[in-house]
Amino acid sequence: MPILRLFPLNTVVFPGQRIPLHIFEPRYRQLVREVLDEDAEFGIALIKQGREAGGGATPVDVGCAVRIVDAYETEDGRWDIVCEGIRRFRITENLGEDPFLRCEVEFLGPPEDAQDEPAQEAARELAEIYGEHLRLILSLQDCWQRDFPVPRSSIALADLVAARLEIPQSVKQELLESPQVARRLEMLVEVLAVENGQLKRRLAGHQRKRVAGLGVLN
Repeated sequence: MPILRLFPLNTVVFPGQRIPLHIFEPRYRQLVREVLDEDAEFGIALIKQGREAGGGATPVDVGCAVRIVDAYETEDGRWDIVCEGIRRFRITENLGEDPFLRCEVEFLGPPEDAQDEPAQEAARELAEIYGEHLRLILSLQDCWQRDFPVPRSSIALADLVAARLEIPQSVKQELLESPQVARRLEMLVEVLAVENGQLKRRLAGHQRKRVAGLGVLN
């Protein structure tokens, strides 16, 4: 079984997502140095119990392996890094903290239903409702854009939308763990239907204020 250095966080990361991190704890400074020296991946997993700083955090079983794509070391030894999600993993054995957590993992392959018609139909529906979501957000800023390019892959589309939406981390974790991409896509459509309803109400109020000459809704 492969072994990953693990960084438990209060954040869920998806393949393809980029996330900036400020590294200040000595043990994680060491993790960054080791990973850069070896050109290796490390794992990010949502914290199930405990805190980000100080050690002792218990991660959930499924996380995302990431690779550092940009790194800057400050004069006092801290790091500002940018990581990109690469692939999902499941923890099979916790090897303990020395000084940071290491775990045996299995890497999870792509969902077997990715090319099935239900997944393809759900992907088309998600692309449409996500485009509407982005247009509503722009309209609230008095902006407009015709098209919003999205990945053709149903898996990549689900990961992109899940990473960008401001939804509870528990929901993101459920999306990350789901073995069926159709389920991920359907969940995101359900979330966006609610989000878009709220945005439409905000936009209606925004437009009424503009017409009445009362200024732009903040």
